[in-house]
This record gives sequence, C-alpha cells and structure tokens, in this order.
Amino acid sequence: LFAQPFGTFPPAEALEKLRQLHEEDGLAALVVGWPLTEAGAEGKATERVRQYLGRLRRVLPGVEIVRWDERYTSELAKDQLKATGWRHDDPIDRARVDAAAAGLLLQEYLDSVAG
Repeated sequence: LFAQPFGTFPPAEALEKLRQLHEEDGLAALVVGWPLTEAGAEGKATERVRQYLGRLRRVLPGVEIVRWDERYTSELAKDQLKATGWRHDDPIDRARVDAAAAGLLLQEYLDSVAG
C-alpha cells in the first residue's frame, strides 16, 4: 500500500467529503495528524484537533480514528517538493505542502501497520 493525497479542504468541507467517501466506498480507519509541540507535548493545536475529532466521530460512526504524530511532516514535504524541481525562490502554495505532508503522514502510518 502507498499513500496518495486526495486533496485539501476546509474543515466543514472535509467532513462532507469524508462522509461521502464513507457512503460510497466505506472507510475502515481515518488517520489524523496530531500536532504535538516540538518537545512532544500536547498544546492548543492538539485541543483544536481533539474538538474536530468529536465532529468526525459524529459524521463517521464506527470508523476507527487514528491520531498520528505530525511533527516535521511539513518540512519533509517541502524537502520532497524541492527534490522534484521546486526552486527556493518559487512560492509553494500551502495546499500543495499540506497535501504532500498528509501523504507522508499516511505513508508513515501504512508502513507501521505493514511492518
């Protein structure tokens, strides 16, 4: 298995997209980035995600939700984008970085369960 980004969406739209995917194809699990601080502690960002997880659970009852440490995924995504030809003086839009970071996060998860 390998990860492939599906897209980036605002929170409310993401809930609807996930609900549609679950209705059409079924979802066994959902891997969500868990934004720990650099020191590995929870903070304000994890609290916002925790609240969003409640919304996800209401929209996707019965779907396993996995919290996955997302530290450094954006930086790794930028490095990978640079390796594909992005020049440092060219801007990368946030959605592209977020999609690449989500792909990396999901791939880490898939590798861990395949291992």
